[in-house]
Amino acid sequence: MVQTMVLAPYEVVIWGERKDKPLDRISLMAFSADEAKAEALKRFRATVGLLMPISRIVRIDVCDGVRVTPQQKQHRLFEDLAEVCLGSSMDDVQGAAVNLLLTAVQRRAANLADAERRWDELLGRGKQALRRRYSGETDARDAAAESEIGKRLLA
Repeated sequence: MVQTMVLAPYEVVIWGERKDKPLDRISLMAFSADEAKAEALKRFRATVGLLMPISRIVRIDVCDGVRVTPQQKQHRLFEDLAEVCLGSSMDDVQGAAVNLLLTAVQRRAANLADAERRWDELLGRGKQALRRRYSGETDARDAAAESEIGKRLLA
């Protein structure tokens, strides 16, 4: 049986010493994960070599569009948003986050009743997550709240 090669979307994440921020994230089309990795490394070296000395590459993740979980997509999006928010006040970050949620809910809902149901669901999930992040009466934060990105946002 002859296998037909098909171009597929890939995202290649190149990691350096820092665990909270990759050196680069490259989206491309390739016939295989190996080809995607090779092409991404070529692009990374061409771009980074011009701007700064090539950093030490610690790990390379190759993700295809089929196997990327919603949690991975959401985490990557969070990392990107957190990076943009660095240096902003917490009030500004919270205001922007609420406006982003409002816009997303409004565009997804057909009418006000659907939008209010979705808003209530999101706030309920957020409240549950917040409760999980605080332990007992001490208000001690768990590891998720003390992540590297969380520390940088609060600095």
